Amino acid sequence: MSLDILYLVGYLLLLLIAWAFPIVRTILNPNKNQLITLSGAYLFLLADIKSDSTNKLLLGYTWKELNLALIILGVLLSIIGIISSSISNKKYLKLNELDTINNGLVDRIEILKEEYFKLCSNQIQEIFSEFFKTTEGNGRVSLYKHEGTHFRLLGRYANNPTYNKRGQEVYSDEEGFIAKGWHQDTFEIHDIPEWKKGGSSYKNYMKKNCTITDERLKKLTMRSCAFYIYRFNSIDADNPHGIIVFEKMKPSSINGNLISNIMTTHENQIKFLLKSMKSLF
Repeated sequence: MSLDILYLVGYLLLLLIAWAFPIVRTILNPNKNQLITLSGAYLFLLADIKSDSTNKLLLGYTWKELNLALIILGVLLSIIGIISSSISNKKYLKLNELDTINNGLVDRIEILKEEYFKLCSNQIQEIFSEFFKTTEGNGRVSLYKHEGTHFRLLGRYANNPTYNKRGQEVYSDEEGFIAKGWHQDTFEIHDIPEWKKGGSSYKNYMKKNCTITDERLKKLTMRSCAFYIYRFNSIDADNPHGIIVFEKMKPSSINGNLISNIMTTHENQIKFLLKSMKSLF
């Protein structure tokens, strides 16, 4: 066999060896179409350089005799490379278009979540206006939807802007006083020591009366001294919809009768807010 066959076999071996290296393969893999087109161009080059050569190339045929076959094969490879590149470009453009649409939808959903949070917060402000009148500017109400193993903050209002920050928006249903309210239907506690001198008394009291970590205590946006938690039960066998947390900085107890009276009129309205949020999360 003529050594001239190495012009073809050597090229293929070079590609195979290069492909065996992960780094090179990472570079070549996204450019396979260009590699096909390059192979076609290589055959054109051989057909041109060896067009008059009488050296044996393959199966007893010379370069000159196989010149037309090399040109045809080069054309086919070039056409395949061009078509493949065109298809890939269309897919790439389609993916970019879909990615743009997806990003737009994600942004839209985030806007809807933000608007829903404002809606829930406004409803809390209106429904529990009587509660806020009794707290002397240090009360807060937070509405949480239950999602499997955790709560998600849906709305919050405090009649003191200092305490109106969202803070952490997802909470474990096994931590804090909200876990006790979740387990017991309603839960209330008051006379919690005020946060002073690093809050050691406050933190010790909280750890003694509920499961809570130091990290969670550090993230509290309002270190309240009285809590009242109310659970929104489902009318069927499903888990309750969520809970609402009343808290205030003053250590005096929260008026549970006042909250019960408000719930008599507005509980279904709040349940509607909890159920309506399902599609956004």
